[in-house]
Amino acid sequence: MIKANRSQSAQSKERKKRNQENLPVHSFGTLLEDLGTICLNTVECTIREGSYRFSKITRPTQLQQ
Repeated sequence: MIKANRSQSAQSKERKKRNQENLPVHSFGTLLEDLGTICLNTVECTIREGSYRFSKITRPTQLQQ
């Protein structure tokens, strides 16, 4: 078998670590690291007679949106 040549686009992505939209190119591991920064926080407030609890998800990065 003859080894296939990689496209210019693939070579550029590997060299720059960025795609055509200038976003980072991830491996599976780095993608999981990036997505792991999204958290669900539970906030509890006590005001006068009442106690209020709500959940809030951290703001995703531009890439995560």
